[in-house]
Amino acid sequence: MIWFLRVLFVFLTVLGISAITKSNSEIVRSTTTSAKYEPAVKLLLQNYIPRLLRLPLAKEDIAIKYLGEDLHLVVEEAVPNEKISWRLEGFQNYLSLREEYKFQTIENNVQIEAKAELLPKPGLVSHFILFFFGDSLLTGLVEKSLGSLPKP
Repeated sequence: MIWFLRVLFVFLTVLGISAITKSNSEIVRSTTTSAKYEPAVKLLLQNYIPRLLRLPLAKEDIAIKYLGEDLHLVVEEAVPNEKISWRLEGFQNYLSLREEYKFQTIENNVQIEAKAELLPKPGLVSHFILFFFGDSLLTGLVEKSLGSLPKP
């Protein structure tokens, strides 16, 4: 019986240390599309803003509703035909979700490199949620965004 308690203690200690020391979750994916910069950015942003009329400007703050939460989408950087990045703030357990898309023209297609980063709020519960669900949340989000783009 005592060996079971020792193994359980070691397991919980390693699990706790692993969850607390994980400071963020990051994922990088790339795809090739036939859409140019402006139509591609509109398709990427339509995951968050369904009726997007124009491309947002740098430093623009847009109130949105995503995954049942009221969030703020802040466009950090927008360089036409090169890259765009934005940050989602206001999640219950996450400090921010940052997405960056870099565009590179190759022949008649566009190579898009997507990078997503998820930061937890300070606290044990947020770190455990990030540890268990952060990578799968980011993978689903990036795959959905890149999947909405037309294939070459």
